[in-house]
Amino acid sequence: VGGHSQGGFLTWFLAMHYPELVHGVFPMASGMVMQCEPDVFADAALRAKQRQVAIAVVHAPNDPVVRFAQGEASWRSCVEHGFPTLRLFQNRAGHMFAGLPWRDAVWWLEDMTSGDAAVLLRLANQAIDEKRWRDGVAAITRLRSLEPVPAETKALAQRVDEASK
Repeated sequence: VGGHSQGGFLTWFLAMHYPELVHGVFPMASGMVMQCEPDVFADAALRAKQRQVAIAVVHAPNDPVVRFAQGEASWRSCVEHGFPTLRLFQNRAGHMFAGLPWRDAVWWLEDMTSGDAAVLLRLANQAIDEKRWRDGVAAITRLRSLEPVPAETKALAQRVDEASK
């Protein structure tokens, strides 16, 4: 699910209050209202479901309508509260929907929520090669949820462990 501007604010609401309804969201050119901030939810089961949602925040630093700081703060809040599958997509499109990197966000969400081991292995390898550690670890975590767990998963995890040393 995605939404632009005011629709992005509603996308955050859906992801945080009804996470069981979505696998991934891409709020664009928006921020998160305080009723959606991760730290306002006390229910542990709801919090666990929220962290299963892949989130692609899409915003432009030169947005003249909704300050980039709002989108970035929403992304940072999710980082600080342990959302594992999370990425910030940005370019210089201002507030124009068509110019924002929403296609890249959707493709990333499709890959990150895939149940196809080949897709996840490609994504993990690419992310690790590009030193996008958060994406690499998220893809490895998703690979570990598959039955059977692909044998290559262990080697990918070792690459991340070596880099973290």
